[in-house]
Amino acid sequence: MTLDDRIRINLDSAASSVPGAEPSPIDRIKSKARARRRRRQAGLGLGILVLVVGTVLLSNTDATDIYLADGERLIGTSPPIVAGAESPPVEFDTSELGEEAPLTPVTNIDRILQQARRPDGQIIRVTVLGETPEGRLALIVHSEMDDPELGRLQERCLTAEGSGASCGGEKIEDTVDMPGGLIPLEPGTGPTFTTGEDAPVDSALMWAVPPETAAVALIVNRDQVMWQRPVGNVAVFDTSLQDGDSFQLTAYDSEGNVVDLWP
Repeated sequence: MTLDDRIRINLDSAASSVPGAEPSPIDRIKSKARARRRRRQAGLGLGILVLVVGTVLLSNTDATDIYLADGERLIGTSPPIVAGAESPPVEFDTSELGEEAPLTPVTNIDRILQQARRPDGQIIRVTVLGETPEGRLALIVHSEMDDPELGRLQERCLTAEGSGASCGGEKIEDTVDMPGGLIPLEPGTGPTFTTGEDAPVDSALMWAVPPETAAVALIVNRDQVMWQRPVGNVAVFDTSLQDGDSFQLTAYDSEGNVVDLWP
């Protein structure tokens, strides 16, 4: 797959909390083809395109030493592979949100590691979000690597099978006080596309949501299209957006109250 096939579109706009906001035209999305050489800036959580090539470097960890957040389940130990926590139960009527697009659990370790591999880093943890209805395996991958200018870094990537990855990095010393020593997700920022050559057509849309989120609805061109129960506080949708399309994401708690909205 060529570099153009790995184009990543990063939505830099902050999430809006104003109810009733109109969907944003796809023309507002900032798109940029990234060169294969990764440009990192520690501490700023910048989006990075990562080409998924090279060998898999594993971190061997004793099961008793593996950090598990509430609701996470251990799948493998070398490196630690965990199933993301399920979202709270949905206790409101979702009939107006369109068709459900569930994330299906995946436990095939070979497939998970094939998707998780990093070109120049050591995998220290993989969180499995699940498989989309179109068959994309979605993961959160934490890895460590040496940077000639910044030193030892930890990188956290959101990645969907057949696409690139949206990543952010921190210096290792800055991760010590983070839960489990891992860079956390940051709800409240815009969603991320990992996409193919004709961006953003046939892409995976990934959105980090607050932990109280029970359901996320995707609306395209003001029509209810699909909804999903997020896993690991991330919603992952297969999309086929065209230039000129508009879309909106809404996160609901168990009772149907809006807890986040984009844009």
